[in-house]
Amino acid sequence: MIILKESCWRMKKNKKKKKKNNKGFGAYEFLTVAVVCLVLTAILLVAILKLSNKEKYQVFNFNARVMAMNAINYNFKDEGTIYLYEMLKLDLISPIKNPFNGKNCDLYESKVEFLKEGKKVTLKCGEYLIDRELVGNKSYTLYRVTDWNDDKEYEANDSKTIYNLSKKGKLVLDNYYEKDLLVTMLNEKTDKKYDSLKEIEKDYKLVSKKVYRRKTKIREVTN
Repeated sequence: MIILKESCWRMKKNKKKKKKNNKGFGAYEFLTVAVVCLVLTAILLVAILKLSNKEKYQVFNFNARVMAMNAINYNFKDEGTIYLYEMLKLDLISPIKNPFNGKNCDLYESKVEFLKEGKKVTLKCGEYLIDRELVGNKSYTLYRVTDWNDDKEYEANDSKTIYNLSKKGKLVLDNYYEKDLLVTMLNEKTDKKYDSLKEIEKDYKLVSKKVYRRKTKIREVTN
């Protein structure tokens, strides 16, 4: 930036010297200098922004790996799914911030799954998403997503089914959640100790709906 300012200053200085020798070209030369300086500034800003975004992508990637490691260290059974919401309740991790805007990451979609094919991590922060990546992968794919909605326009792009519970025709939970999170949310709502969804369905009716969103790949990120 210092080099850029110095270069523009020298061009203006040279312009002043020329203006003394040839007054007819003063305004034209000044306009040329101004345009060149603006172009150089724009190029420099783009380079800075690219570098800044690259660092934020790496922080996002690192946060997903830390969340996964904390879940793995806690889950000795090596099965099921643990959500960021549950990890915070258990004091397994501090709130994860979105490196792009400083806001908290999604508690109900960010999770670590323990599956037969391996452990998978999902981290969603605002419009950015790492989606069900195998924890041991060298690089994670980063996506940009819209909010979930009922618009089937994006059905082929990304979709999922979310759930609630009803009793006597009324919804029990304030929101719809992924099925693996229903037990936790109902136990908090009712102060009961259900152990499984099968047990819950003896007392409540399972209600579901399908939602959709646009999902666009941004890049592969490696720490």
